[in-house]
Amino acid sequence: MAQDLSEGAGGDSWVRALDVVAGERYVLYAMNFSISGVPFDLTWQFQDGAALECLELPAVAFWQSASSIFAGETVSYSDVSSGYPFAWWWEFQGGTPATSLASAPQDIIYELPGCFDVALTVYNAAGESTVVETCQLYVETTTGLREQSAQDFTLPQIVGALRIVPSRTGSYTFCMLDGTGRLVRSL
Repeated sequence: MAQDLSEGAGGDSWVRALDVVAGERYVLYAMNFSISGVPFDLTWQFQDGAALECLELPAVAFWQSASSIFAGETVSYSDVSSGYPFAWWWEFQGGTPATSLASAPQDIIYELPGCFDVALTVYNAAGESTVVETCQLYVETTTGLREQSAQDFTLPQIVGALRIVPSRTGSYTFCMLDGTGRLVRSL
């Protein structure tokens, strides 16, 4: 039985068995040091239900806490990629911080209005995969106005226009006043 932990170019082509624990995963890193570039074969002998599974590139996916916010608010993200990723590279267009290495970056702040992309690259033992979600986050400009009752409607400003968004059906009367309290418009 071989006792070598690794095998050089002039070895006998055998290394000792791996001491493994059921349910654990192991990564094999093989490099062909042959100057001639001659290919090599690996032969596996499995016992007791063991199997060899080659890892595929990760399939990138992520979750975010909101898809639309007001300027100055924050969004949190979380990786939900498959393929056992072990490293992450996030890019948040328009966000602060603009990048992150965390698997679940929290409280990315967006100060300016606009439509912003989010990119995520995940890494596993097989390599890396990237997804860029175009206009993944819409940041709206606040009007500076407060609704009389937060549960009744919201007042976002979208592309230079005031938008009144009721949260339930019913009749409403809207009065817009200037800074002195004079009625400017009633709907």
